[in-house]
Amino acid sequence: MDVNVYIAHHNIDEALALAERLIDNGLPRENIVSQWVFSPKSEFGTPKTNLRRSKIANECINDVARADVLVLVGQMGHEGRGGKHVELGFAMGRGKRIIVCCHQENTLLHHHSIEVATTFSELLLLLQASCKVEE
Repeated sequence: MDVNVYIAHHNIDEALALAERLIDNGLPRENIVSQWVFSPKSEFGTPKTNLRRSKIANECINDVARADVLVLVGQMGHEGRGGKHVELGFAMGRGKRIIVCCHQENTLLHHHSIEVATTFSELLLLLQASCKVEE
């Protein structure tokens, strides 16, 4: 698969597990452009200064800009707070392809331009379709 993917998720451990599954299924590591997923976990447990938060925010926006596809992992019972919805809005505004994996946790995730994968297998098929369209 030759498509740049940004993973938007609220949980670093689950995001990393998804990234590893994508890699195991043929997506090259360098094509997962969400740097935060591969950052040392210690960075997320330390107190964040305004300067550090600004750096993280800039990295995330730059990574979304580099992505061909944003994969947002929605969760049942999660009311959709946090950075992943900012990343979603940025991606939508730039006309990026967006795939919601699992659960559409808020109204915006029902937008007609957003694709839904309810299983990992469906996500792989949608990502593989991205590659065929670009070839």
